[in-house]
Amino acid sequence: STKRYTYFGVAALTMWAIEPLLISEVQRLPIFELLSIIFASSFLITAFRLTINKSWKTIRRQPLTIWVAGILGVCGSDFAYIHGAQHAPIAHVDLIDYLWPCVAIVLAGLLPREKFSWKHVLGACLGLSGIYFLISSDGALSDISSEYIFGYVLALVGAILWGGYSVFSRYFTKVPTEMIGMYCGIGAIISFFLHLRFEEFFVPTAQELSLAILTGITGAGFA
Repeated sequence: STKRYTYFGVAALTMWAIEPLLISEVQRLPIFELLSIIFASSFLITAFRLTINKSWKTIRRQPLTIWVAGILGVCGSDFAYIHGAQHAPIAHVDLIDYLWPCVAIVLAGLLPREKFSWKHVLGACLGLSGIYFLISSDGALSDISSEYIFGYVLALVGAILWGGYSVFSRYFTKVPTEMIGMYCGIGAIISFFLHLRFEEFFVPTAQELSLAILTGITGAGFA
């Protein structure tokens, strides 16, 4: 069964690898408007699945702790990633955001009943140093453009949030995966009201709307 779930993880990574291509085409939309569409898409496909399987009761059983951790981890990391992509090159933001496996491995190794060795530390250091050299021209700190720092910080916050949530989920294996769709539903409501309060509405083109919905279905949904 371990191999089976590893394959699921690889499939999820594949979908997440496509996500930057989708996000790069919808950056014209205000951040909260975009998040509203993405989160709502993920929620609706999850709601459809729960309705077909008649399993809404599994959602009502979840404690408040699960809801808070999920909303912070799932919605918070997506906000940080997408907002970061609006302030720095999407390729750089995606590279930094993909430090989350390093974060997850290091955090998991520190928990009870988990093995932690020098390989974990070496892997995390190689990942961090690799990204550092990729986003700078010749490995010098001065070559990292200051105008992108805010986007880089947001991407790093997203990596930490998602890595932490991944480790948190490790100890709550009985929580149904459909809860991610529920987190997105709450995130869609929050994003919608923030959009109404702070942003001007932009009418998305058919392509932008389709790509935003596809992002929600794949990256925040199936993956």
